Amino acid sequence: MSLSVKYDGTDLGTFLHVLDGYTIHGGANWEPSYNEVQGKSAADFTKTKYKIKKISMPFAMKNNLNEKYDLLQKILNVDAPKFWEIFRINILWQFQREIWILKRLTKMVAKEKSNG
Repeated sequence: MSLSVKYDGTDLGTFLHVLDGYTIHGGANWEPSYNEVQGKSAADFTKTKYKIKKISMPFAMKNNLNEKYDLLQKILNVDAPKFWEIFRINILWQFQREIWILKRLTKMVAKEKSNG
């Protein structure tokens, strides 16, 4: 899979290869709440409970494993990634969440209009 993976400003693509099975939607752990509309096949969105987001990414390392492993440990051994990386990832998640909500609302409105 061709995917750019960066951590703390370092491109991890030189160390690892992301395997099939990774999806950006796998880490989303939201719990949306809805109120059903009486007498209709519809619901009103009320709120979303945010939970911890964990992104699992299957990967493999090839060639010079000992050397790559040691370098990768040094890169990942920080208290926290740089602020900009966290900010960028958070903005991306917020944008994807908004798109998901808009798609759901669009489907609900279309369904409501078709039911009259």
